[in-house]
Amino acid sequence: MQFSPFKKPFEEEIEEWAAKLLTVSETLDEWLKCQRSWLYLQPIFDSPDIMKQLPAEGKRFKSVDNMWRSTMKRTHDNPGALEMCAREGLLEDFQDANKNLELVQKGLDDYLETKRSLFARLYFLSNDDLLEILSQTKDPTRVQPFLKKVFESMAKLQFHEDYSADSMYSGEGEKVPFVETIYTKDKNVETWMTEIEIQMKKAVRDVLYKSILDYPTKPRAEWVLVHPGQCVLNGSQVHWTSDVEEAIQNGTVKQYWDGLNRQLLDMVALVRTGLNKMNSISVGALIVIDVHAKDVVENLVKEKIDNISAFEWIAQLRYYWQNDDCWCQCVQTNFPYGYEYLGNSMRLVITPHADMCYMTLLGAQQLNLGGAPAGPAGTDKTETTKDLAKALAKQCVVFNCSEMMDYIMVGKFFKGLASSGAWCCLDEFNRIKVLSVIAQQLLILFGAKGELAGFNDSKEVDFEGSVIRMYPTFNVFITMNRGNTRRAELPDNLKALFRPMAMMVPDYALIGEIMLYSFGFDQARDLARKMVATFQLSSEQLSAQDHYDYHGMRAMRSVINAAGLLKRADQDMDEEKLLLRALRDVNVPKFLQQLSSQDHYDYGMRAVKSVLTAAGNLKRKFPNEDESILMLRAINDVNLAKFLSHDLPLFQGITSDLFQGVVLPQPDYKALLDALNKNLERICSPSPSCTR
Repeated sequence: MQFSPFKKPFEEEIEEWAAKLLTVSETLDEWLKCQRSWLYLQPIFDSPDIMKQLPAEGKRFKSVDNMWRSTMKRTHDNPGALEMCAREGLLEDFQDANKNLELVQKGLDDYLETKRSLFARLYFLSNDDLLEILSQTKDPTRVQPFLKKVFESMAKLQFHEDYSADSMYSGEGEKVPFVETIYTKDKNVETWMTEIEIQMKKAVRDVLYKSILDYPTKPRAEWVLVHPGQCVLNGSQVHWTSDVEEAIQNGTVKQYWDGLNRQLLDMVALVRTGLNKMNSISVGALIVIDVHAKDVVENLVKEKIDNISAFEWIAQLRYYWQNDDCWCQCVQTNFPYGYEYLGNSMRLVITPHADMCYMTLLGAQQLNLGGAPAGPAGTDKTETTKDLAKALAKQCVVFNCSEMMDYIMVGKFFKGLASSGAWCCLDEFNRIKVLSVIAQQLLILFGAKGELAGFNDSKEVDFEGSVIRMYPTFNVFITMNRGNTRRAELPDNLKALFRPMAMMVPDYALIGEIMLYSFGFDQARDLARKMVATFQLSSEQLSAQDHYDYHGMRAMRSVINAAGLLKRADQDMDEEKLLLRALRDVNVPKFLQQLSSQDHYDYGMRAVKSVLTAAGNLKRKFPNEDESILMLRAINDVNLAKFLSHDLPLFQGITSDLFQGVVLPQPDYKALLDALNKNLERICSPSPSCTR
């Protein structure tokens, strides 16, 4: 109307309305901005603990809160937008409120930065999680749900009535006592969490030392069950290193290798004795390590090694207990054991290629470089990095990179790494767009790290506008998938900071065999080969879909996990039937429906691991069941749901040829169907076809 040639008679009225509407628009903009900030800050300052720790910001927010509530009450009584927004002084009130809220937000950010600088692991938490932790100063037990975000394998602490803590528990229920009791009452969260980190490392070192001393005094089958899983693995490797070097010097390597074979069979037999879940995981992980130890010694026998300085021996990751500490050596590298609590967890199957990866990554760290495993999806780039961190008992934070990440977010993450001495794995690193800025950040940190002489040294570094204390044990690893053309190319100054390493497709049959051994399978080698053949034939004969992935570990691990579950449930079940059942359970559901998105067929590394995990779970559930049935069921469980309907007969033909004579019992879905029907009845009137 303001631009109409006929506005003259109404010009004053038009100008008056334009001014009113402009005021309404500006007021609503400020109002909405204030509302967003108020909604975020209000629950934070509702906590008495936060108000006590931020008195100035709390007072400032309280004044804004009073203005907001009085304004909203008037708006409720008089909801007319024009009348409310035109009220004199309202726009100025909201503008002042927004300025105050910005100051409150800045004060809050500075406060969180201060807390993070006092306990570096808090850098790995979001602001919301950190605020939730800081608001629980009166009751430390309410912080327990956040422990796993700070200490990867620590699920809870054992608190007493006086809020003292004397033990930690893993997610599987493993208890490890602290060397000294921690008193959390009347202490800031970051203070007693720092004490937890110190006591965690002391406790791991203490129980590790005890397990090493206890090893020669007990039968190995008994020793495995009385010590924490982490100490079982590490203590066994310390003695293995010592025993191998003694055998090399005495010329008895062949006899020692024979002993390792018997030792491995004893551990496989132990898995089948009905262990609880926690002990099953510990023994399973030890079997994985024992198989690798046996293979290393077998190679020493073949090469006729008679000197402990031979490359075939020093190229292995070895463990020594020296000067009351554990040290990890590989070729010319020598690193202190990190004593990070790892709980009960399976270990990555160590193939010859994994050995080369470990040697390369440790050599890179010795040269003050990061590691850059590169290769197609499903080649265990991330898993290899994480397993090396486990081998050295280092905290390893995996960060999935995206195009939305900026240098500020990454810089904050790097502060936490350098200040805590942790490792990180930046997954799909070349998806980040601001690589040149990140390169400058890493240049600062790696440059300062190179100036430190020892592992126990530290140095103050000016980084991203603040001074942090940097520890030389930190390192950065990046993974890249070069097959994706949308990924950015690394700038030259960033390439110079990382040692590249090509990741190859692993030996699926070997990995499957070792994992099945760890689940207690007798026919591990034969079943692993059949599983790999299933995926190979499926990739050749089934329709070509983006979501069919039989070429990696993803599908195989699913089948093996399913077979393991069946094996545990029925130890006497025929192993060939067990494998056939695992194959069916993993794969058949893939074929049962047409899906619009064609990215669920998975024959790769992750699929293989899914099958292995499923087979292991089935083995635990049915320890006496035929192992072929367990494996076939694991394969079917993991894969069938992903397949298109016209591929189902082809897949069933493949499994029937490989698992001849194996007939799977009809699966019992009664508990699942009852639960589905019960939930459906709550929201609708289901027909039988809903759960058919």
